[in-house]
Amino acid sequence: MAGTPDYDEIATAIAELLKNSLALTTKCVELQTQLPHNFKAALDTAVAAELKDAVAAALAGDWIEVDARTPTALEAAHPLGEGDDQVYHVVLIGREPGLYSSVKMSDYQVNRIPSGKRHRKVGRAEALAFYRRKFNEGEVRKMMPVEEYEALEAASQPSVGRVV
Repeated sequence: MAGTPDYDEIATAIAELLKNSLALTTKCVELQTQLPHNFKAALDTAVAAELKDAVAAALAGDWIEVDARTPTALEAAHPLGEGDDQVYHVVLIGREPGLYSSVKMSDYQVNRIPSGKRHRKVGRAEALAFYRRKFNEGEVRKMMPVEEYEALEAASQPSVGRVV
């Protein structure tokens, strides 16, 4: 009959599709188990090297040393109190060297700064004395992004123009 489907052909086609589907599923599972290894291998080769070089270049060349706060200015900002046993994080090399009572703030001051440095001290007097000693030894350095420094320099220059 012309309108009657050939069930044997349909069954054979479905069996072939299932077989191919099973083969594709097996291949997908095999590839998925290899993905982490392949990604790690790729990151450990050229891609990782390029990223490391780009990050190192961005961190190393984009900072400039500018004048840090003097110990006297720092002491004025942190007057001594009696019985002060608070923990201070003394930032020596960072965005803004000084005394910080919060780990988060001191982290911000030193993170991504080449050779960023901080020390933990107990008590304001000890922290200020440590800062003063390191300042006098030339170990306190304020670091600023070059772009920010150049923008400040440009802003501080008088504008030159013609009077009409």
